[in-house]
Amino acid sequence: MTTPYRFRHISGPWGLRVDLTATSSEAAAADGGAAGEAVAPGVRLDVRDPDATAEDREQLAHGLRYAAPHIREAVGGRAVTVTVERIAYPLTDYQPEAAALALTGWAAGHFGFPPLPATVTFRGPSEGYAVRLGGCGDG
Repeated sequence: MTTPYRFRHISGPWGLRVDLTATSSEAAAADGGAAGEAVAPGVRLDVRDPDATAEDREQLAHGLRYAAPHIREAVGGRAVTVTVERIAYPLTDYQPEAAALALTGWAAGHFGFPPLPATVTFRGPSEGYAVRLGGCGDG
């Protein structure tokens, strides 16, 4: 089932907003001809939004890599493909790091594990936000 997720983070006059629609499939990941790219053992990412940029794809993969151990635990170790049907940044300045935050939030809700730690720090109008996903480093 395809599920939507809205990520929102507001710091003062600035904010990050991402609307993401995604689904997961165990069968597609187990199939030798699975779509998408492997981002972690047993976890693949398939981005179907034609408007997703290379930076979006990189950050979605970063977020999925961070969430992968929790996803695999939630599905009993079976292989999973996460398919992103749509990603949009409504009414905000574009910052691709927000895609990683959106995908980890979507994964937590979709697979039923607690939200994963992340730090978002506003660095000012010219630098935007610094995003840190747990121990994965800056996004």
